[in-house]
Formats: sequence, structure tokens, C-alpha cells
Amino acid sequence: MEKIARHCSAESKNKLKISSISEKDVFIIWDALAYTIRDEMSKKRGVVLPGFGTFTFVEKRLDIGNKKELLKLKPFFLLSDKFAQVHYLEYEKDFVNTAIPVHRINYSAISELTKRKYSRDVVESILNESFNAIDHFIRTDSVISLPFNGLGVFKIINVNPKPKKQAFFEFSSIMEKYMPIF
Repeated sequence: MEKIARHCSAESKNKLKISSISEKDVFIIWDALAYTIRDEMSKKRGVVLPGFGTFTFVEKRLDIGNKKELLKLKPFFLLSDKFAQVHYLEYEKDFVNTAIPVHRINYSAISELTKRKYSRDVVESILNESFNAIDHFIRTDSVISLPFNGLGVFKIINVNPKPKKQAFFEFSSIMEKYMPIF
């Protein structure tokens, strides 16, 4: 994440003409992004990060006997097909249809979390630069680990002898236990 933050702050300075964007600022915005996703998921709503993927839920039915079932929502990350194709990534596809609403990420909410230190446009620009940096490092590095504080870690690993890399999101155990049972 440090390399991504360094790359992102350098690019943001060039594009936004703001010299005060530092690596620390990128980390603050990234943490606010993770908090926003976690908050939306706690409200049983999915979140789309355009061009990267969707944080949502899959329904897991638990048989408790006597023809009774519990319905548990399990957090799930669905990588964008386009992102996966561009980078030749293999990933888990789970097409279980749920009635969970899915919304695009709210950049204004992230700006609010930073106590309006960064405008909505700056937040959007920095996050877009972060994903561009991720694109760059996927092409150059064989192993990438991208932490989402409180959610889990997005990992890309090179699996030999396959030419494709594997991508997966490892949710934290706290997040797994956090989800409601119906």
C-alpha cells in the first residue's frame, strides 16, 4: 500500500496542481473508503467501486433441523469482469442472486468522514489515482496485498505454472461475524 500511496500522491500533485497531497493524505482517504464500505455493508447494502469490483453479500442457508433454515448473509467481493480480463486474473464468481441493494461509492460521504479536509472532487481524484496505481503494480509485481481496514485484504498472487494470477478478497473474521442472521 505504501508504493501505491507514494505513486498516487505524486500523480495527484501533477494532475490536481495541489502540492499538499501527501502519502499520509492518501492513507486517510483510503481508510475513509474502507470505513464507508463497512458502514454501508452493516446497513445490508452493497457498494460498487467503479472499474474495480463490488462488495456485496451472498445468502447462505443453514439447516437447523425440523425442516427449518436460517438465512445468513456472507460478505462477498465480486471483482469487475473488465478489471479481471485486462490483468488476466482468475477469481471466484458467485452469482447467487440476492435482494440486497447495491450503490456506487459515495465520495461525498468519504469527504465528510475526513471532516471536509478534502473536497469531494479531491477524494474522487485520489481514489481514481489509487486504482490507476493498483493497475500499474499489478502489471509489474507478482504479489499484491491491498488492505481495507476493518474489512479484509484484497490479494493477487502469481500461481505457477499458470500464466494467470489469482485474485481474491480475504474478509477479516470480525467482518464475517459482524453480518446478521435472518
